[in-house]
Amino acid sequence: MDYYEIVSVQPGKDRLSVHKITLTPPVDVCFRPAKIEMAAAKLPLTVAELFEQIDPCQFSDKELRREEKRKSDMPRFSGVETTLRLRCGNKVRTIQTELLDRDLFDRYPQTPKYTSWSAKVLKTLDNAIGNRVMDKPALQAFMPAEAPLKLEQSALIDSLREGKYDSLFGKVPDQPSDLYRQAQFPPAIPSLELVSSTPFTPADANNLKFPPIAQVVHLGGEVILHLKVGDHGKVKSVQAMTGPVLLQNTSKEIVRNWYFPEAPEDQEIEVKLSYNLNCASLITSVSAPR
Repeated sequence: MDYYEIVSVQPGKDRLSVHKITLTPPVDVCFRPAKIEMAAAKLPLTVAELFEQIDPCQFSDKELRREEKRKSDMPRFSGVETTLRLRCGNKVRTIQTELLDRDLFDRYPQTPKYTSWSAKVLKTLDNAIGNRVMDKPALQAFMPAEAPLKLEQSALIDSLREGKYDSLFGKVPDQPSDLYRQAQFPPAIPSLELVSSTPFTPADANNLKFPPIAQVVHLGGEVILHLKVGDHGKVKSVQAMTGPVLLQNTSKEIVRNWYFPEAPEDQEIEVKLSYNLNCASLITSVSAPR
């Protein structure tokens, strides 16, 4: 699972103002769409103290390229890519480093100096702000959906929306500005509906809940069941006639607890249930060009 972070550090009197945007790409366009989070903190440090009295404007381009080449010699399963953009005199400089698996998990990683320095700076900022990406779950498909975050307008958000940070992330599947736009759409809410029950209707059919596993695999459709009523209006037997097998099994479990007070014993009843993903319009909206 990839995450994108944008951290803005603004110097003030004897302290730094730090703002962080965390962008999560969509796990599922319908039910776990892109997500945006905001966090902020005041750090009682100067820029020089944050940088440990090291001037990144003096970093050697040759040494940075040498550090970058090491990733081609190692297998990669995870990592942290960092791009630092700062002003050096009249120019803006971009410094890129990358923490590899060995840097993150080995006891003696031998991380090169510029990459190690970047990691320390990020750790200081993370400790101040919280909401660390490394603490987030790797698998989110079964986590409950959340409504989009209501964002207050700011220069940071404006720059994100306008794509001013996109160039920092290179060739990624989703640019930050695209994730921002996608995160404005609320997740779809699937529904399960009793279409018909003939010739008798149940006294209470409020246990209609869309199954989570069907939501994950995007399985919807109609299921037709034939029920036979036993004594006191209770369901004696259930037979699925049509519909996907997964939904048939769920439907059987649902109607077994129904009660038909007006139906005589051995009465046969046909029930039609509709499983609606309610996702098509959301996919169209998210996929629309900017």
